[in-house]
Amino acid sequence: MLTTYISDTIAFDPEAIRTLAVAYDSACAVLHVANATDPRATVIAKKIIEHARHGERDPIRLLDLVLTELQRVPDAA
Repeated sequence: MLTTYISDTIAFDPEAIRTLAVAYDSACAVLHVANATDPRATVIAKKIIEHARHGERDPIRLLDLVLTELQRVPDAA
């Protein structure tokens, strides 16, 4: 679950957390990551949070950014 990776030092409002969760769930579905214990789930969550920390709040854009990044990194997800 995405909220596991959001630290106490990062403040997101409830709407932002819902948006991040949508992007996370979508990325996991596209990449066939069915289990939160899968190491790829951690990579996905961290990348989504990283982009959200820089201000991105559109779940489709977050999904696109993560998928694009993971295509560039062999064996990342």
